[in-house]
Amino acid sequence: MPELIFMDVPANVLEKARKTNTYDIVAKLVDGNKQFINGKSIDPAKTDGTKRKELLAGQEPWFIVLACSDSRVVPEYIFNVGLGECFSIEVAGNVATLEAIESIRYAALHLHTRLMVVLGHSQCGAVTATLEGHTEDVPNIGREIRKNIGDEKDLDSAIETNAIATAKKIENDEQIKPLVGEGLFAVIVGIYDLDSGKVEFVY
Repeated sequence: MPELIFMDVPANVLEKARKTNTYDIVAKLVDGNKQFINGKSIDPAKTDGTKRKELLAGQEPWFIVLACSDSRVVPEYIFNVGLGECFSIEVAGNVATLEAIESIRYAALHLHTRLMVVLGHSQCGAVTATLEGHTEDVPNIGREIRKNIGDEKDLDSAIETNAIATAKKIENDEQIKPLVGEGLFAVIVGIYDLDSGKVEFVY
């Protein structure tokens, strides 16, 4: 195991990687994020015509991500991955709607993807709107975030609490829970900083 790569990854995340034998995937995510921070673009070979033709035979994404639909949060760039590598789901506030959960089930059960990232981010507009009581245009998302964060008032804490609550909801889904119990699937949480570009894994 490349210890230096995991220096900033907390023990609870590494334990999930151990149970699901996904150390290599976590390492790729950490390394890809470092490449992104350093300004390295996605390898053209990951998106060129040869790659597109290769993927006509089917997809085998090696991780799932549930991210916010904020245009500044693009998982493929943030983790420096190409076509066919990331099964990406985007919902404002990175909440686990029914449609999001069904998409996750598909990737976990049919594509056999073993690792998922719930990706929150700094300055999240959906969480901010919920804290300020301005969710008239997104009532369902607002209710879900409020349920997730409870009485939390600090924005940064609410963003992390919301993402962790979302991960726990996914872990306890009736079709996902058995996979988690058997060590076939894990959900981790990262918080993306819009300024630095760094993803901090927290759960």
